[in-house]
Amino acid sequence: GVKGLKIGIPREFSKFPIDPEIKRTVSAALNRFVELGAILKSVNWPMLAYSQTISSAILAVDAAHSLRALILKHPRKIDSAVRNRIASGFFISATNYLQAQKGRAKLKDQSYDLLKEVDLLAGPTLGVPAPKIGESEIVVAGSKMSVFKALSLFVRPFNLTGLPTISICCGFTGGNLPV
Repeated sequence: GVKGLKIGIPREFSKFPIDPEIKRTVSAALNRFVELGAILKSVNWPMLAYSQTISSAILAVDAAHSLRALILKHPRKIDSAVRNRIASGFFISATNYLQAQKGRAKLKDQSYDLLKEVDLLAGPTLGVPAPKIGESEIVVAGSKMSVFKALSLFVRPFNLTGLPTISICCGFTGGNLPV
C-alpha cells in the first residue's frame, strides 16, 4: 500500500513545457495515489532548472571522449545530427566540464536533501506523446523544441543524480499512446 507515503512534486516541473493531455493524465495518476492514502507535497528543487545545461555539457564531453576514434576514422558513417552532437564535446573547455560536474554534485546534494522531506519525487517521464519516427522538432505547449530535448527534459535530472527511478504507465493518450 501507499498509505502515508510522502510524494514530492518539484515545483520547477511546472516551468517545463508539457502537453496538456500528458499533464491531465499524470495529475489524475497522482490524485489516485492520494485516494489510496499517499500525501502529495510540493517541493523546491532549484538546481532542476540547470539540469539540461549540466547534462548537455557532461554528455557532450563524455561522448566526444568515448567516440573520438570513431568520429575521426569514420565520420561519414555516422548520421550528421548525431556526429555534430558528439563533436560538440570537443569544444567544451575543461573548466566548463568541471563546472558542470560541480553543478551535478549540487543537484545530487539537493536531491538527497529533498529525500529527507519526502519518500520519493514524482512527475512525468515524458512531457509529450511519442513523436513520429523521423520527427526532429515538435511543438509542446506552444514551445518549439527538438525531439531529443522533449524526450529527455523530465528525466535528465534523475539521470544526473544516479538515484533509482521507475516509470509507471498511468494511462493512454487519445491516440492510444502510453503516458
